[in-house]
Amino acid sequence: MTNKLKDFDDFLLSEREEFLNSHQNMTIIGHCCVALMTVTFLWDQIPHQQILIWASVFLSVAFVSFFSSKILHTGTLIFGHDIFLVKSVLTAIAIGFTWGMVPLIFFVPDSTTFLIIIFCIYTGYISSAISVSFAYSPVFIGFAAGITAPFAARLIYSDGYEHNFISIAIFVYVTILIYASRNIHQIFIRSTRSNFDKLSLLKELKAEKEVAIKANNSKSRFLAAASHDLRQPLNAVSLFVDVLDPLLDDKNERQILKKIRLSLKGLNKMLHGLLDISKLDAKAMENRPKHLNLSTLVKSLLNDLSFKTSHLTLTNELSAQSVVYSDPIILERIIGNVLENAIKYTHAGSVILKESLIDDKIILKIQDTGIGIRENQLGVIFDEFQQLNNPERNREQGLGLGLAIVKRLCALANIELKLISEFGKGTLVTLTIPKGNDSKIEYLPAEAQADLSNLLVIVIDDERSILEGMEKILLSWNCSVIIGVSKLEALDKLKQQNSVPDIIISDFRLQGEENGIDAIECIREEFNISIPAILITGDTNPDRISLAQNADCAVMYKPIESAVLNISMRNCLIT
Repeated sequence: MTNKLKDFDDFLLSEREEFLNSHQNMTIIGHCCVALMTVTFLWDQIPHQQILIWASVFLSVAFVSFFSSKILHTGTLIFGHDIFLVKSVLTAIAIGFTWGMVPLIFFVPDSTTFLIIIFCIYTGYISSAISVSFAYSPVFIGFAAGITAPFAARLIYSDGYEHNFISIAIFVYVTILIYASRNIHQIFIRSTRSNFDKLSLLKELKAEKEVAIKANNSKSRFLAAASHDLRQPLNAVSLFVDVLDPLLDDKNERQILKKIRLSLKGLNKMLHGLLDISKLDAKAMENRPKHLNLSTLVKSLLNDLSFKTSHLTLTNELSAQSVVYSDPIILERIIGNVLENAIKYTHAGSVILKESLIDDKIILKIQDTGIGIRENQLGVIFDEFQQLNNPERNREQGLGLGLAIVKRLCALANIELKLISEFGKGTLVTLTIPKGNDSKIEYLPAEAQADLSNLLVIVIDDERSILEGMEKILLSWNCSVIIGVSKLEALDKLKQQNSVPDIIISDFRLQGEENGIDAIECIREEFNISIPAILITGDTNPDRISLAQNADCAVMYKPIESAVLNISMRNCLIT
C-alpha cells in the first residue's frame, strides 16, 4: 500500500468516527423515543414491572453506548479508530437485539393491533438507523441483524399464515435496506475521497506557496544585499567623477569623462528602478499632488530623451495651457517610463503625444508605431523583470521594471492607466489625470548651487573610499569636514575639536550592528541639539527603507550626485 493510500485509509477511518460521533446526540434521543413509544403501547397489555425492567435495560445499553463513544472519541490517539468502530458495531447489535426482544418476550399472537404497531415501530426504527450509520455499513448491518433476528424468529415460530408472511416481508425489507445502506456507504466513501483529494491538493498548494514565499524572500534579500553592495563602489565613483570634473581642461579628457557619466547614469537608473519597486513595497513613497503645467513637464522629459530619438519622429501636440493636479515626481516617472518604452521599441516611424479633456480629467495619449505587443503577452507586461523583446538581456534595455513601476505609481497617484497594442503596428498608452487649476500653479525659481562655506560637516561611513570622495566634494564647497567610520570615531574627533557640527551626513549601514540613525541620534544627544542630518542609504530592503523614511532626517539614495547633495544640504539647513 502506498503512503497516499494509507493516508486516505486513515482519513476515512477518522471521518467515519467523526460522523458516527457527531450523530450520538440524535441517536440517544431516538432510542429514548422508541423506549417511550414501546412502554406507552405495552403499558396496558404487559405487567408494569416487566415492561419497566425492559425499558431500564434498553436505556442502560443505549446510554453505555453513548458515553463509551464519547470516551473513546476523546482518546482516539490512545485507543485508535479501529477500537471505536468495533465498539460501534457491537453496541449497534446490542441495542438492536434489546429492542428486538420486545416481540419475543411480550408477544401477543392474537392481537392484530399489537403486530401492526410493533411492525410500524420496527420499520420506522430500522429505517431511521440508516441516516446515522451509513458512514460505516457494518454498524447498520449489526443493528439490523440484532433487531430483526428475534422478531422474525418469533413470527416464524408462531402458527399462522399471517405471521409467516410478515416474517418473510421483514427479511425482504431488511435485505433491501442493507443493500441501500451499502450503496449510501459507497457514496460516502467517494465523497470522502473527493474531500481528501481537495485537502491534499490544498496542502500541496500551501506547501508550494510557502516554498515560493521563501524563494521570493530569498530573492528580495539577495537583491537588497546585491543592490547595496553595488551602490557602495558606484557611489564612490560618482563622487570622484564630480571631484574630477573641474580639474580637467583637455577637450578629449572631458569627453571621456562625459561618457563615464553616461555609463554611470545608466547603471544608476537600473538601480533606482529596483529602489522604486522596493519603496513602493514598503509604502515609503507618498502621493503629494500639486497643480502643475503638463506641457512644461513633458517638454523637460522630451529634452532629456532627445538624444535617443534620431531614428524616429517625435511629435508633441500638448497645449501649453494643459494643467493637471498630480504629484510632479510621480507623474514625471510615469510619463518618462512610458516615453522611454515607446522610443525604445519604435525602430522607425513616430511617437505622438496628444491630449483631450473629458469632464474634470485630462486624457494624455502616447501613441507609437513600434513593434507592438502580442495579445498573449499583454497580461505580463506590467510584471517585474519582464522584457518581451530582449531575449539576450541587453543591459542597455534596463531590467524590465519600467512598466511595473508605471502600474504601481498610477495606482498610488490615482491615475487611470490603459494600454492597447497591435503586434507589428504599435501601442497606445492612455493616462487619465485629474485636471488642475492654472491659478494655483507654484512657479519655483531654478535651483542654484547653495553657498555652504564655513559649515562644519561630519560624515560617517564605513567605506574609506566614500569618506574620501565626500570629503573632497565638501572641501571644494569650502566646508570644514570631519570624517569617521563609526559614531565613536566621529564623536571622538568632535570632542577633540570641541565643535558642534552644522550638519551630519551618515550612511545607513555602518560597522557591525551600528546604523546611521543611531549615529545621528547619538551625536544629537551628545550636544543636546537637533542637528540637521542626512541619511544616505543603498538599501532596497522594504523594512530598511521604511525605517529610514521614518527617521528624523532627510534621506538620500545611493549613488548620489554632488548637485543633489548640495541642494539637500541647503534644504536641511533652512527647514
